Amino acid sequence: MISTPTFPLLTRLFCPALIIGSLSMLPVTHAQLQQASIYDDETKDFFSYESKRLVDIKDYRTNTKNMQFSHYGGWKARRVKATGFFRVEKVKGRWWVIDPEGYLYIHKAVNSVQLFDKFSPDDVYKLLPKFGMNGTGNWSDTEIQDSKLKKKAPLAYCPKYSFVSSYKRKRSDRLPIAVFDDEFVSFCKKKAHEEFSKFKDDPQVLGYFIDNELSWTFKAGLESHLDVNDPEDKNYQKAVNFLKERGKGLKDFTNEDADDYSVLMLERYLSVVCPAVRAVDPNHMILGPRFNKSWNRTKEFMEVAGRHLDIIAINHYHRWGTRSNELENIAKWTNSPLLISEFYAMEKIPNFEEIGAGWRVKDETSRALFYENFLITQLNKPYVVGFHWFNFQDDFADNNSSKTIARRGLIDIKGDSYEIVQASMKHMNDRIYDYINHVDSRRKPDVIITAEADASYKRRKNLGGEPDMLVRHSDGKFTHIAHVRFNPSSAKRTIASAKIQLFAISPDEKLTSRYKAELVSNSRWKETSIDEDSAPETTKTLTRWHHGDDIEIDVTEEVVAAIKTRSKISIRISGELDNGMKIRYGAREHPDTHVHPKLVIYYK
Repeated sequence: MISTPTFPLLTRLFCPALIIGSLSMLPVTHAQLQQASIYDDETKDFFSYESKRLVDIKDYRTNTKNMQFSHYGGWKARRVKATGFFRVEKVKGRWWVIDPEGYLYIHKAVNSVQLFDKFSPDDVYKLLPKFGMNGTGNWSDTEIQDSKLKKKAPLAYCPKYSFVSSYKRKRSDRLPIAVFDDEFVSFCKKKAHEEFSKFKDDPQVLGYFIDNELSWTFKAGLESHLDVNDPEDKNYQKAVNFLKERGKGLKDFTNEDADDYSVLMLERYLSVVCPAVRAVDPNHMILGPRFNKSWNRTKEFMEVAGRHLDIIAINHYHRWGTRSNELENIAKWTNSPLLISEFYAMEKIPNFEEIGAGWRVKDETSRALFYENFLITQLNKPYVVGFHWFNFQDDFADNNSSKTIARRGLIDIKGDSYEIVQASMKHMNDRIYDYINHVDSRRKPDVIITAEADASYKRRKNLGGEPDMLVRHSDGKFTHIAHVRFNPSSAKRTIASAKIQLFAISPDEKLTSRYKAELVSNSRWKETSIDEDSAPETTKTLTRWHHGDDIEIDVTEEVVAAIKTRSKISIRISGELDNGMKIRYGAREHPDTHVHPKLVIYYK
């Protein structure tokens, strides 16, 4: 075993008019990558965001034996049955892609890799490995596979065809998701043959995308089908009969009705498209329509996806780290592996409002830190099998303009590589299998203690007994504060580590506020009556954080002291930024036990 090394800063790798450049030996260590700076849309300012790095994980040391890669970029040290094509399998409790030679595999890819100017397939094959990537994602040119270099180290790719979006153009009314048309069936069979049969025997194909970010409810779902208002139309008929069976009129349906109708739409869509694709190509996986922010509609919706798809592709934005219950539920409901098919952070351009779903950050270093932090947090989950960064090159206004409108690429609009991003991605990507091995071999906690009480309150209004704890700082009238209490008496041995885990369940996207956890003076408060007047005083600040993700709070010293004095431990969670942004953490009454507050203890 060796310590995590420094890694070289890679210099100018590509310009369309030049060949790939050489490496500089100027070292860059992880210590030089400081905290990321995030732009807050509310305050119009930047503030620091916590970012995990491999070098900060105290018990992790790089094992170079796990950095040897197979022909396709899989984990050379772990192999199962080979089929000659990519597939998925759960191995010892963790989902994996299995490469054509049988090696365990994570797809590390980039979206929108396109051949522009003098950028050739060979250039792609030279450049992407410099970032530690082993494939290309959606919107990428399939002509990249014309490179003669693929014989040495293939890049797995994902051909796409948008079945619903293409079919929509056949209808004069452009109905968004006209899946109940009889003609939709023959259309899908014809297009599946035209688009995918040519890839049937290609072992480099990871799988197929079959649409992009379809919206399933409201104006694109039940409401859109009702708006057709044609008794002969199959989509209108389906919507009317659906409401009739529920005893509903055409104007009084609810959000729940729209969600339930989306389940019927998805079932019809996948039961038509997936068999059409598999009829022409039984060898490759179907990755789905790339669900967007509505991907976690309902349990029933995702159960349908799991019955038809090999991998659930999710465009996962506005998460710096993880709100683990979101993906946890999708993996549980679908019983399938997940692919993060889009994520990114982009640099804030001065005096310019960028368009996009990702985080806005101050500089290139912040983008590099975001990538490493995001992968570290997501790889702790045993069901994530790939990551597709969006995108390859910065966006610019048009082909005749040199104006950058979104700085989120691996290369800029001139074709030059972002050196800090490149070095950080390479460092993380090369260690993905080694880090997974570290995660999966970690010892389990010796004791997990659930909260014996938790509650939030707004001034004199107690909210104990609710399924969540709301935390919010505003002008005082809307301030919400939460308390959590644990009894550590069941921990009998010498403690090495004790941490309180709180799980974010906020539906809000970006949460750029400030929060803190404090130890309180006594634990004699009551869950159903604690309020502003009866809450105990605080004695010390335990930690602060500036994000809306899950949080761990180190209370090792406090738990040791509580065990010695046979007492309990209580903490107070509150907001510090007066912007009205609220965060919700799961309470012990929440129906999903995964998000209950926990005290996790390891013995020496």
